[in-house]
Amino acid sequence: MRIGDLLALDPFRPLETVVKITDHDPRKVWSEMNEYVATETLKRYFREVLDTFLETRRGATERVCIWVSGFFGSGKSHFVKVLGYLLENRDLEDQDGHRHPSTEFLCRKLGLESFLPLLSRELRIKVVYINLLDHDPQSPRRPTFSRLIYQKLLEDSGLSSEFWTAAWEKELRALGKWEEFRTWVRQTYGRAWEDERRLHAEAVLKRALPLLFPDRYATEDEAARALQESKRATSEISPSEVVAELRRVAEGIDPQAGRLVLLLDEAGLYIGESMNRLTDLNALAEQVVQQAGGKVILIATAQEALTDLVPRLTRERHILEWLRDRFRLRLGLEPTEVQAVVAARLLAKKAAGDEQLRALYRTHQGALLSALNLDGSLAEGSFVVQYPCPPYAIRLMQDIMGGLRGSVEEAHRLSGSERSMLKLVHAILTGE
Repeated sequence: MRIGDLLALDPFRPLETVVKITDHDPRKVWSEMNEYVATETLKRYFREVLDTFLETRRGATERVCIWVSGFFGSGKSHFVKVLGYLLENRDLEDQDGHRHPSTEFLCRKLGLESFLPLLSRELRIKVVYINLLDHDPQSPRRPTFSRLIYQKLLEDSGLSSEFWTAAWEKELRALGKWEEFRTWVRQTYGRAWEDERRLHAEAVLKRALPLLFPDRYATEDEAARALQESKRATSEISPSEVVAELRRVAEGIDPQAGRLVLLLDEAGLYIGESMNRLTDLNALAEQVVQQAGGKVILIATAQEALTDLVPRLTRERHILEWLRDRFRLRLGLEPTEVQAVVAARLLAKKAAGDEQLRALYRTHQGALLSALNLDGSLAEGSFVVQYPCPPYAIRLMQDIMGGLRGSVEEAHRLSGSERSMLKLVHAILTGE
């Protein structure tokens, strides 16, 4: 009896343990969604988030900012990515090339069928994914959350991520000169505006404005002064302006049913030691609650719960109270159910394998209990589910890995890591 023949999934398949919310390759995402293990706690969290969307049908609600906490490897990025694909319907492509609508697939997988009419017919939801690890928190410009979000909105609209350039692009569109401008750039410089604007936006616009708007800019010098003024006017972006734009995007999807979900992964790490970023996030959340009318949902993830994050940065308790008041829904991912996740992703058995192991247990129960029953957990069901690991193996490996780490914080973070346990058991199965 070979172990691999008992398992429902090929133990030698590539195992993705790091989930990046901005990676949307259909086949890779299919694996992430299909292999996602939702414990009862996680299913309850999904329902709590969906209940918020139910509330938004009646208008503004204060539960539109959500804080998801959990140590590295606890599965928080996987959780919010599954949430994104549950809310916004996208095509998933399985290994045979078949396509599956993500909302319907995940509603059935997670036992959320009662929410399917809400998600598929009553609301029209767009999800914006921002992985903050893609942005250097030590950048000398120290961009705020508001700047990063606004840049993402501009890029998604096909506009420049430079605020002043995007302002002129919007103006050209509003005045009906956009296509004429693009054609002129192509004829004059031999390539598209999107290529030319990366390094030469100011020089191109300085020449183009007098040709397109001779009554406003008689000379290139006048155009240059207008460009400099636009740079000064758009150098900063406030949380209020960002949320106003987010609401416009949501209403552009549908004036009533449109919703925009903003996923900020690893917000805690991006805040780092910066009080400026912390207060900017607080102001952003405040505007989402007060200004967006229930049409914008803000979801941020962090290693720390809010009660741990704020004391690390400041002693001012009122800031913690402000954040707790903004982020009314707080979801904490704990490592207590790692054993169930490892069993489901790596140790699940075929029906025939399940029967063989049960027969093996009954035949050799006495010897097995004598050799392996350390903590009274070697019942037939747990033996079959965890095989070839003894039922206590995952917990023991967690304790050993925790003991090898230097600090208490590091031991807590790494010994409880779902990611670490998946890698370790996968390596054992494949003989690494």
